[in-house]
Amino acid sequence: DADKAVNAAVQAVFPKSEHFWCLWHIAKNLLKNLVKIAPNAWNTFRSQFYRCQRQTSKRIFSKLWLQILQDYPQYAVYLNK
Repeated sequence: DADKAVNAAVQAVFPKSEHFWCLWHIAKNLLKNLVKIAPNAWNTFRSQFYRCQRQTSKRIFSKLWLQILQDYPQYAVYLNK
């Protein structure tokens, strides 16, 4: 979940690998940080987010991600961190 020490260790031990963040931790952090910003938008955002994160195509993922940022500007500052 974005731990700098873990990221550095993975890079040092497995230099050819890519380190991906745990989707469970991402979802937990989204709930913790976004629902308080705009509680009424949370359920529709969550549906769009899960649809986006399940994509296997980079092109479709990118299209859906940009749509999320456009549809939920109140969440965009956090999402762009």
